[in-house]
Amino acid sequence: MLQAVYNTKAAIQYKGYLELKDNALYIKSLVEIYTKKYKLTNFFKEPSPTKEHDVEDIASMNCMFLSIIILYGKLFKTADRRSIKLERRIFNKDDRKMIERHDLLMDVRDNFVAHAGITPLEYFNLTINYNNGLFISKESSKAFTGQCVEKENIDPLLDIILAYIENSIVKSKRKIDRELDLLGERLEMFHTKAMNNQPVDDRDIL
Repeated sequence: MLQAVYNTKAAIQYKGYLELKDNALYIKSLVEIYTKKYKLTNFFKEPSPTKEHDVEDIASMNCMFLSIIILYGKLFKTADRRSIKLERRIFNKDDRKMIERHDLLMDVRDNFVAHAGITPLEYFNLTINYNNGLFISKESSKAFTGQCVEKENIDPLLDIILAYIENSIVKSKRKIDRELDLLGERLEMFHTKAMNNQPVDDRDIL
């Protein structure tokens, strides 16, 4: 069987949306696990040094929280290998709740998880104190907003995202089908040349 890399604009879009779909479904599975665990564990409690499982639970949940945020933000960012990304406008501009949930997730991604931005979730200050002399002390905090990735909060976003991606996959696949119908003769020529060990290049099918 002869195989050739198909790299038209429609193919790049189709491939990109398939990858976005895989990522979105993976986020859904992580959210499911995270939410079940969150309901059984007080995410905001201080880990007790006498209970090793508390420390492990909070550490694993923090890691899952960060993973969900990173993967969600990845849907809306381009990469060297994937030029397709989602845009904020896929959400209904009149649905303020969805817009606010999305903006929160992206803000956590941009200013807390991926970069050190200005955010109430994380701060680090030095203070000068006087008590029979001057001394410097540090004040820092990391506050995970765990609820923002709970199933009831993020699933509605993911449902909108997946519906948009599915529609985009269908549209790009139709474009590919039309291209292949139009290029049938050229593909046949490409195949004939390859079978006869004649030189072939992309121009034979474009």
